[in-house]
Amino acid sequence: MGHLTLKIEDIPDKIRLVLEKGAQKQLILKSKKIFKRKELAKKLNVDESTIFHWKREDCHMKLKHLKKLLRLLGLEPRDIQNKVIGVKGESSVIVLFKKGLPFEIPIEIIAHLQADGSVTTRDCRCKYNNMEPTLIDSFINVVLTVFDTKIHTYEAKGNFTVELPSVIGKILVAKFGTFKSKRFSVPRMQKEETIIRYLKSFFDDEGGVTNNKGNYNVYLKLRNEKALKNIQKFLNIVGINPHKYGEEIRITRIFNLEPFAKKIGFRYPLQQNKLTNLLKKFKKVDTYEIGT
Repeated sequence: MGHLTLKIEDIPDKIRLVLEKGAQKQLILKSKKIFKRKELAKKLNVDESTIFHWKREDCHMKLKHLKKLLRLLGLEPRDIQNKVIGVKGESSVIVLFKKGLPFEIPIEIIAHLQADGSVTTRDCRCKYNNMEPTLIDSFINVVLTVFDTKIHTYEAKGNFTVELPSVIGKILVAKFGTFKSKRFSVPRMQKEETIIRYLKSFFDDEGGVTNNKGNYNVYLKLRNEKALKNIQKFLNIVGINPHKYGEEIRITRIFNLEPFAKKIGFRYPLQQNKLTNLLKKFKKVDTYEIGT
């Protein structure tokens, strides 16, 4: 599954894991057959009372403590990976995984957060912003394919915001690095299908269509030189040859615009209508030379 695959080792050590019912208690009971509670607490660097509480279903262990416990039992994190069903965030926030570890994080989540979203450095607050309800609904739906969690949405002056639990942000930052617009890195992708899904989401957020006299193109603006070059390479891979002008990519000429419309296009209704009208204009004049 590659770089997008979330494994137990990708989860930060300070995050509390939610294990399937009885799994954590069984690990504690096995360890107590080998070590007395006081000795076990010392080896795990916790209070004795913590060992007692860990036998409860609602007292979730941090991954760093779980790793120590597993080493004492001669096990590795991957040995219990299939028993991890979610993570616990701040307060009482629980995020369950709809797919067992390891699973692939949808590329659309990454693309939208890099383009029109943010994950703060300090507390990993995870937000996606857009004015188009279609894209907001699409983002929520794709999040819910892998995470079972409460999602907060609100609207101000026509702009919609989706906020995810910060524990999801912590996992994404640990896995993919910063989401800051000028510094984020495009994930490694090999499958054309995954590349197309990434491009679809990114163009929906940052792309547009220019359909003015003497200026006909699909464009994407981005103040991130490295990411822009990678997106240009991805377009080449799927058979589209864009031109780069500073902080902007432009897709011109019918033999580039037609495959863009067929493979990528826009979920954003306004931009999709503009693209459809642009293609009609090309076909009407029957030339390959417009938009050079």
